[in-house]
This record gives sequence, C-alpha cells and structure tokens, in this order.
Amino acid sequence: MTAYERQLRECLEIVFGSPLPEPDYEPFKPWVRRVLQRLLGDVTLPLVNVNFPRDPRGLMWARASVRRYDGRIVPVKDPAGRTLYWSTVAPIEDADEGTDRWAVEQGWISLTPLRLDPTDDEQLDEARSTWPLDDEIALALSPGTSSPEAAKSVRDDEAEASLTKSGATAAEAAHEH
Repeated sequence: MTAYERQLRECLEIVFGSPLPEPDYEPFKPWVRRVLQRLLGDVTLPLVNVNFPRDPRGLMWARASVRRYDGRIVPVKDPAGRTLYWSTVAPIEDADEGTDRWAVEQGWISLTPLRLDPTDDEQLDEARSTWPLDDEIALALSPGTSSPEAAKSVRDDEAEASLTKSGATAAEAAHEH
C-alpha cells in the first residue's frame, strides 16, 4: 500500500527514508522519537516524508526537491511475472536550498508535509478556459456520485487489464484463489 493510499484511508502516514544502501537504523532511534513526538496526534499533517542523512545534526521542515535528472528506464519483473519499469537517475543540477534533498546533503533530517492531490489548479483552470471540452455537458448529464454499478464496472475493467498485462486470464486468476 502506498503512502497516498493510506492517506485515503485517513490514517497518519510517516514515510522514513535514507540515502544509505543498507542503513543501520539503531543510531536514528533518538531522532525517530523526536519526529514521532512532533507528528503523532497532529491531524493537520496526515502525510509526511522524513529523510535521514548519514549523521543527523537536527530536524528541519523542508519542501520537496524537484530537479531534473538524467536517467534511463529499466524493465524488471515483479514476483507475479509482470513487467515493471524502474527508473535509474542521476541529478543534473544541485538541490535547491530549503529542499529535502538539500537538508540531507547538509546533515539535517528533513520533514516534508505532502498532499494527496497533485492537481495543478492554475493550469487546470487555464486549460478549461483555453481548450473547452465537454465539462458542462458531463456535469449536466452525469450524477454527482457514480452508481455502485458504474464504479464496479470500472474496477472490473482495471482488474481485467491488469490480468491481461500479466499474461493471466480472469478464469485462471479466479481458479488460483
């Protein structure tokens, strides 16, 4: 389950990470305690990403680092035999001051509040006004809430597409369970 899925379920989600390949988390225990003391019980921060440097100096709030990368896409297989695509990346620019990446590079534990909705509302409004589609008709003809049948139909289509991509048929998948 992803952090976003957990937020959908209205649970506090704290994602801990470290750039170290196989970190020894024992030295991080006092820092984890400080993070948890700050975040637990705070309903205003339902999703927080926490990154640990090798030798922490303290905690800081940071925004997410968004940089350009030079990378490649590598196909791999998951345990079910489905093809997944993993990206290998190398940054082609430095991290901006005040970002989570910059904080870790400077030895600080970064705490970055995240949100579920990544929609760029300004761009959405601009697109709607510049290139009108069928939004008004859709809103006028469609109910505000999908029927259970409509929602199930889409879930069934998604499940079938997932099985088809993995090479299994719906009958085979049903037989396995």
